[in-house]
Amino acid sequence: MQQYYPLKHHMEGGLYTREIFMPKGHLTVTFIHKQQHPSFLLQGKVTVANEEETIDHIAPCFIISTPGIKRVLYAHEDSIWFNTHKNPSNTEDIKQLEKEIVAITYEEYEEYIKN
Repeated sequence: MQQYYPLKHHMEGGLYTREIFMPKGHLTVTFIHKQQHPSFLLQGKVTVANEEETIDHIAPCFIISTPGIKRVLYAHEDSIWFNTHKNPSNTEDIKQLEKEIVAITYEEYEEYIKN
């Protein structure tokens, strides 16, 4: 999977930015984000669908990602997407960061909300 969707990780000043390349014609299913955060489409055109809406984004654009929603992205063109998250401990441990910022299942997200 890494060959099709190469991830780049950027750590700077209490922020973690996750960069993904999405090839034209591919679908990407996202994690469920635990917190609201800014996202940026820097290259390409994608359609983003979730339980509530379907939106087309054309680069360059700024998007606020709301928590608790799983998204499906379709890349109409080769696209580059950035998600920026808080990283107050400045850890560079990607597994630890993923535990803090995303949920794999809705049950995991609901447990996070309760706590």
